[in-house]
Amino acid sequence: FVVVDRYYVKNLPLIKFSGKIVAGIVDGEGILKRLHVENGEVSFIPDNKEYPTKTMNEYNSYDIWGVVVGIISFEDVFY
Repeated sequence: FVVVDRYYVKNLPLIKFSGKIVAGIVDGEGILKRLHVENGEVSFIPDNKEYPTKTMNEYNSYDIWGVVVGIISFEDVFY
């Protein structure tokens, strides 16, 4: 399970979250990636290098649901 903070993402400029891991949707696909904002360009960078970086352009759509603030493991919940 992933815990996200939704309040600040909707109320502060996106640049404030550059470098943070975010949860959201990019082109209809759910993501958990590191947000990178520089010179107005938005990218989603995976920590796992086997996955591609997604750089946004006028043809992409994205919605950031929140900044990841915690992770609850399966063992923490059920054991």
